Amino acid sequence: MEALPEEAGESDVEIVSSSTRPMMWVILTPQPGFTPDINHYRDLLDDVIVPKFRQVQGVGQFLVSGGLEREVEGIVDPKALSDRNLTIGDVVNALRSNNRDIRGGPLVLGRREYRVRTISRSTDIRQLEDFVLRRDYSGTVFLRDVAQARIGRKIQDRALIRDNEPAVGVRIIRQTNGNVPNISQGLRQALVELEARLDRENEGITFDITYDENNYINDCISFVQGNLTAGAILAAIILLLFLGSLRTVAVIAITIPSTLITVFIVFMALGR
Repeated sequence: MEALPEEAGESDVEIVSSSTRPMMWVILTPQPGFTPDINHYRDLLDDVIVPKFRQVQGVGQFLVSGGLEREVEGIVDPKALSDRNLTIGDVVNALRSNNRDIRGGPLVLGRREYRVRTISRSTDIRQLEDFVLRRDYSGTVFLRDVAQARIGRKIQDRALIRDNEPAVGVRIIRQTNGNVPNISQGLRQALVELEARLDRENEGITFDITYDENNYINDCISFVQGNLTAGAILAAIILLLFLGSLRTVAVIAITIPSTLITVFIVFMALGR
């Protein structure tokens, strides 16, 4: 812990269930002949890929790693602030008070009830520059008079490294009680559609699924099936050695599986 930098925050310890672990890891990799741009890959994840994943039934949370996330930056001119007798705090307060949506509570009209909300959150960075910092007898001071708004990048506080190279990826967490095989199939289908779309746009990106919980489930099922087959063969051999009758062994070998299959069919019909 002594090796951590001074600006690092305190460590957090969280107790999570198994359902909060990522069920799939997807990393964006460039196709041969294309130069990777991790910031552009991050924009594609935020604007195109993650919204497509949200359409898959059963997905919950998405954790994006790598690249620098976009943010709106305000580049303040200190001399312009000083000439107008303003401070950085005035700029911050103007941004906070103007760039937000305000709830107005319920409005009852007869038998109808409406939820009122004042929409004032900016959707264009040019709208930010029209915010009023001060209005008095000397005139009106707008944000554009002392600062410039632009799209920038957040300060990097984490990184994703793959094969000693920076990369961008997303971890997908399923909803509680989500069906892993169905979710995995839906995500893989979405990746096929996304890759075809990005090829048409000449993005030169492929998706590398480095982890899929569905593969582990399939391996477990195959392992159980193999054990059941081996156990059935060994049981039949032992019965044949002790009973000495192939007909009796055949009757037992057919009766037991048929009974189990019938029980499961009844359970399925009852919704159990």
